[in-house]
Amino acid sequence: YINGSYHNPEGIRNKNQVSFEYMINEFEKAGISVVLVGLPYNPVLIDRLQPGQWDYYNQTINTYIEEQKFVVLDMLWDEDWEELHFNDYTHMSREGEILFAEKLFVQLSDVME
Repeated sequence: YINGSYHNPEGIRNKNQVSFEYMINEFEKAGISVVLVGLPYNPVLIDRLQPGQWDYYNQTINTYIEEQKFVVLDMLWDEDWEELHFNDYTHMSREGEILFAEKLFVQLSDVME
């Protein structure tokens, strides 16, 4: 399961990323502020990733942060997440949804000030 394509970014700039960046540019041209949120994963899944398995994700997020074209809130590697915050590897439990909303509220409040 963990070695499936769902958990393995391709590691190349593909049509999905080009489309994503096109949408961001269109939102910005229309005066719509963009906030990119890197969603958290179950820490059990994170612990089972191979070294470098998500390097492409990290490089892409860092590029977006450096460009400062929009706000990036990356919660993927946040250590506040515990197994109880998830029903399975990728879906949050009610406790996880509450923690996510609280963390997002704090971070967005800082951005909006």
